[in-house]
Amino acid sequence: MSKQKKETGRKAGFLQTGIMMLIGAIIGGGGSLVFFFWREPLREVLKNLAASISLYSSRALIGLSVLGCITGTVLVLRARKKYKNWDKEDEEEAEHIEKSYECYQAVMSILSVVGVCVSGIVISKLYKENAAGNGIAVYFFTIGAFWNLICLDRIVNYMKKLNPDKKGNIFSWNYDKECLASCDEREKVQVFHAGYEVYLKSQYLYLALFVALILLSTILDLGLAPFLLLLIIWCSQTLIYAYYCRNYKK
Repeated sequence: MSKQKKETGRKAGFLQTGIMMLIGAIIGGGGSLVFFFWREPLREVLKNLAASISLYSSRALIGLSVLGCITGTVLVLRARKKYKNWDKEDEEEAEHIEKSYECYQAVMSILSVVGVCVSGIVISKLYKENAAGNGIAVYFFTIGAFWNLICLDRIVNYMKKLNPDKKGNIFSWNYDKECLASCDEREKVQVFHAGYEVYLKSQYLYLALFVALILLSTILDLGLAPFLLLLIIWCSQTLIYAYYCRNYKK
């Protein structure tokens, strides 16, 4: 039986809050001083970095699309090999294989997210300059994204073969709901714990992004857009979390 964790006292809570505020003040104040004294060099570095990203974004998107196709194909082949080598009876081995499939999905998802973000840079350039490379990069991204979905579908199918009770079509809007509904209680608890940890860690991430935007605003004219986007994302996640917490209680 697990030992229940004791509640933090008020004095200790005030002390921890003060320490956090002090750390924030040191990071913010120290960062502001660094950005102030090194304003021009940092501004040049960021401008050169932005120019390089814009210049090579089309090539990067093509490379990412090709890499995603190759990686997805290799992972599907590895998934098939693991399933064929499984003796269909060893449950411990099946669990190990399923964890490997989850890692494969994570790798492909990360490549997909990076590709989507880079494609946004390339697509925005299409409205400013009619370079042939931008259009070609978008075609590569479209093909790569579709191939990535096919590879994900194959891996999900192998997961279904490992566990016939699992449901869900990767091409369906309801894939996540169908997959979660087919999970057992242990898997659902894992998913809910993971979701809660994501919510908690996201709060720190948003706070770090806010501090970073404040520091960058001392050397660059960021305008309102970055802060408004952060506001929308942060508030949306908080409201969605609160809504589903209340909904599940009912």
